[in-house]
Amino acid sequence: MENGDVKPQLSVSDLSLKFNDNTIFENINFTCQSGTLTLLKGKNGSGKTCLLNSICGVVQKHFNGIVQGSVVISSAITDIFSENKTVGVGFTPTRLEQVTTSLTPTLDAADMESSPTHLKRVTARVTPTTGEASDTNENFPYLFGFLMQEPDKQLCFPFIEEELFFGAENLKRDRSIVEKEYNNLLELFPFLKDSDSETFSLSFGQKKVLLFCAMILKDPFIFLLDEPNAGLSDDFRQSIRNLVLKLKARGNIIIVAEHENFYDDICDNVLELC
Repeated sequence: MENGDVKPQLSVSDLSLKFNDNTIFENINFTCQSGTLTLLKGKNGSGKTCLLNSICGVVQKHFNGIVQGSVVISSAITDIFSENKTVGVGFTPTRLEQVTTSLTPTLDAADMESSPTHLKRVTARVTPTTGEASDTNENFPYLFGFLMQEPDKQLCFPFIEEELFFGAENLKRDRSIVEKEYNNLLELFPFLKDSDSETFSLSFGQKKVLLFCAMILKDPFIFLLDEPNAGLSDDFRQSIRNLVLKLKARGNIIIVAEHENFYDDICDNVLELC
């Protein structure tokens, strides 16, 4: 099988997190195949949000936490980083190899086809002194899209248009593709048309939808969604669910942390945190 025919996967192995002497979680193991939805379940305080933050490197880069284990994005055939060498007490390298999937990512159902364009290797590691993630490839942060529970903590710009398009423009995505995706999103969320509206004037649910749509336009490979239904109307919930189904169909990996059972019937894996 040629590399272009191989679907990438996300593998989390023996992942543990401590803050000082407080163990948040330990020895977490799971694998997500391309085109799958994994649910994180568990009570408040079980570590769902911390796990999402650890997978994408936020804890390692921005918080004084001790992360052990590995996160690997690799082809299903070979993992050239199969070795697991310790680089310091309490630290092991986080290695990633990505099969980049631009995926011709329009959100029209007819265009939802997986079409990987090239292979790219991305590596991040943990330094033994500070525990911060040290990226050796500038593309590492763009593999992930992270929707936080509280949108006010994530909004960066005062106007809808700036928030919506900054990521895509910064990554220099093809403008015609972004415009097509945007028009498809407008059919689901007409309030996005008011591009000059101030983000602080939006409702809680609208802010969350805006951030999710901005994430789609940025086109990450892995979507991490932390309680995506919280504060959303029934219509918004169903629209987000439909988008998640389309993301699955085109080959993205989606991980959702939730208390409800809204995604149970379309998920592929469930990870329960105690």
